[in-house]
Amino acid sequence: MSDFTKTLKNNNGTVVIEQDPTYRSAHESHIKQLCLRRLFQNTEIRKQILKSFLTNDSITNGKIKVYIPPLSLPVLKIASGHGHKKKVLVGNDQWRVGDWIEMPPSSAGGGSGQGNGKGQGDAEDFMHEFDLDEILDILDEDRILPNMQQKEAAVESVTFKRAGYAADGPPERMNVARSKSNSLMRRSLKKLTDEEKERYNEIKEEIVQIEATVPLTDELREKLEGLRQERKQLRKKGSSLPPLMEKDLSFNRISKEVHTISKTVMFFIMDVSGSMNTTMRQTAKVVMARQLRLLQRAYPHVDKEWIIHHTTAKIVDEKSFFTTTETGGTVVSSAFKELQKLIKEQYPPEKYNIYVSYASDGDIFPEETSILQGLLQQLIPSINYLTYFYVGTSGDDLKEVFEAGTAQYPDQFAYGAASSIQEAHKEFARIYPTKS
Repeated sequence: MSDFTKTLKNNNGTVVIEQDPTYRSAHESHIKQLCLRRLFQNTEIRKQILKSFLTNDSITNGKIKVYIPPLSLPVLKIASGHGHKKKVLVGNDQWRVGDWIEMPPSSAGGGSGQGNGKGQGDAEDFMHEFDLDEILDILDEDRILPNMQQKEAAVESVTFKRAGYAADGPPERMNVARSKSNSLMRRSLKKLTDEEKERYNEIKEEIVQIEATVPLTDELREKLEGLRQERKQLRKKGSSLPPLMEKDLSFNRISKEVHTISKTVMFFIMDVSGSMNTTMRQTAKVVMARQLRLLQRAYPHVDKEWIIHHTTAKIVDEKSFFTTTETGGTVVSSAFKELQKLIKEQYPPEKYNIYVSYASDGDIFPEETSILQGLLQQLIPSINYLTYFYVGTSGDDLKEVFEAGTAQYPDQFAYGAASSIQEAHKEFARIYPTKS
């Protein structure tokens, strides 16, 4: 039990658990996730949370506002036509058993006052704010990258899962319910039996009688001391049992499993030209950020490449991808030429699953159309899944180009259109499927 030297102290046989601040944050986050998952089990609440993604101004500053419907609570009310009522209340001076009493009108309810028609048993809806990232983790927990294939190159993925219980382990894995159960079982086995209780009462009476004897002989003093020792042992057995001892503790055992998964790369491509206004950029960033969060949660070993373009394309890091803005025109083919180059030099299709996500306002020069279609026809056989998110408002010239370039591989291309953050979340959920 060396792992517990900082958190467990033995005080007269009792284990005292000290709070360790290093585990507090993780524990609170775990409890919060459990509470959110319990909320999502309520169908009405889940509907309201999903509805909030499509409501104007429901998402602000990383928070999502959700109107929680009232939960059903047991309410006592009159059940007309049921039961036999023959009781006459104390103090009654008008009615006898068997008399008929006229029922009050159903709308009156036997009372008076103003109301909203819901009744006392109902509750008003209330609005609550949730952290958007926590909600998204639950919404996307079953979401997957489609068309994943077994490739030559692979990496090891380590996962952990519950595997019974252990007698020791780190404090954050303590199973409190099982430890308490062990404590109750230990103490119940050591409680006084009926015979021991009867003997305890006899000892008390004998002690009182001997202490009242005057004078006390040496024989009585010796007997009195023996009775007191016997009483002490019975008291210790019956009432001085520690509530929690080290042998009561039980810990969740976690087993380590190693899986081999194929290597995968995700290319994030975004238009940062002057035609992309602030709203378009924010919508595109929301789509990309949610895809990134999906990878971080479900596919931590996926490689990521970031490409931005205006008249020219360049490879950047993650921070620059989400913060860079440029001026000038839009040359879409420059980004896909850069993509083609990266695939050829670093990510051969026979070794990697390749995913591409592109966001743009749909602008393209007419002379670029045939160039981009030719690039897509060369690229799409090597790509597992290509998504194009249109975030513009004036017309999507790129949609037809992408559809023509991917016509032979419709299952490997997905199109989404979003002009707001709420629509972006809706389109993401449509394009990326969940486990069947």
